[in-house]
Amino acid sequence: KGSFSRLGNQLDFYEAGGPKERERMMAQFGSASKTGAVSSDPMAVKIEGHRLSVEDMVKALRSGREPAITIESGTHAVEIACAIYKANSTGRTVKVGHAHK
Repeated sequence: KGSFSRLGNQLDFYEAGGPKERERMMAQFGSASKTGAVSSDPMAVKIEGHRLSVEDMVKALRSGREPAITIESGTHAVEIACAIYKANSTGRTVKVGHAHK
């Protein structure tokens, strides 16, 4: 129900949850410019995004607000990652998102 992209360690594009959500996410995690490098190496993932997510979670817990990455979206991301591993190991298509209909 949306998409995002990043350049380097910053959010470059975010489209989910309406204009206010996009504005909030871009303000919190967005890049100031639209320039950056994208790696073709899928293992060249930096930890900065994870650090920002953990920092946001701590701030959310301390302030009583909803975190930028909700449990629902985090659970869906894990479901996708697990499906990728399962599809790779079995050679079969794995469907995801049945619980999110």
